[in-house]
Amino acid sequence: MWAVAWVVVLDVVTFLPPWIGGPAQIDPRPRVASDHVIERIQPSALSGLPRRITHFLASGRYTIPVVAENPHHQNVVRGQFARRGQRDWAVLASRGGYSTIVVFWGGSTRKPAFIARKLDSAIRVIAKAGPRYILEHYRAYGGPKPPSPLDHDGIDDGYYEKASMVWYLHRGKWYELQGSD
Repeated sequence: MWAVAWVVVLDVVTFLPPWIGGPAQIDPRPRVASDHVIERIQPSALSGLPRRITHFLASGRYTIPVVAENPHHQNVVRGQFARRGQRDWAVLASRGGYSTIVVFWGGSTRKPAFIARKLDSAIRVIAKAGPRYILEHYRAYGGPKPPSPLDHDGIDDGYYEKASMVWYLHRGKWYELQGSD
């Protein structure tokens, strides 16, 4: 009986937040979700990401969750998420057991958007969703009608080899649209 109580106490202490005396960092060991391994890489390990964004993510103690057996899918996406012609970056950033999509407007680290915060319980992935992709998936699966005009990219947010939904910014508001089913 005492052994069971001791294990429960240890588990509670392990998950305490840092300001109450819990661990200050995320467990860096790979986690297994379904049949895939999630690795958390440092922003500095990402090639092609602008230095200012890398610094922003590192200073915020974010890591990037990636599927170990698919190193090409790094959860870093470049697209036109606010309007056509503007080059933005979206990064799936993880910290404290939660992942959030961080959108850097025009590549700037001033006032990024933080959207879709979710518990890190499965292998989450993001990708660029162009207007054609959004319309094709709406026609195939239904779901919320995309706003008009549909003239720039959205962010496909889903679970590796599973269903997804698309985040689309229209007139200052994020809409949840149909992704893969």
